[in-house]
Amino acid sequence: MKHKKYHLVFKTSLLFTLLLSSLTFAQNNFVNEESYRKVELGMTLEETEKIFGVKGTLDSTLIYIWPENNLQVEWINGKINSFSTTSAMLKDGQINGYEKLKKACADPDGPMKYNKSYEDVVKLIGVEGQRPDWVRYLWWVNKYKTIKIVFKKGKVKSKEMF
Repeated sequence: MKHKKYHLVFKTSLLFTLLLSSLTFAQNNFVNEESYRKVELGMTLEETEKIFGVKGTLDSTLIYIWPENNLQVEWINGKINSFSTTSAMLKDGQINGYEKLKKACADPDGPMKYNKSYEDVVKLIGVEGQRPDWVRYLWWVNKYKTIKIVFKKGKVKSKEMF
């Protein structure tokens, strides 16, 4: 009786392992850098997915932009994930929203603290942000490297890999 119990456990474990490994190999969703170089501005999502051989994942990151302040902020789970600018200064030497946010997130005792909510940033900047008029899709090169492609009006607007 004891032998049959171990035999059943072994068979179940083996079946589970085989099933799991076949799913892992069957769902290889990684793309390569060579394919990335083939994606050109103006291509459609469908053309891009054909080059990569897999569907992209619509990026659900909460993104707001402040065009008049050269600021783009991204939140994940209610906390700032990143913020960026194309220019650190505005006309007449005024400090833009990026510099204000960088200063507000600075921690004198260590690294930056990205605990600002959307509402905190609106108070800091003084105006509501705008949702961008584009969408971003993601592809993975490996478990550490991502490709982000922005589509505006159905066409590739920009791409980056990091």
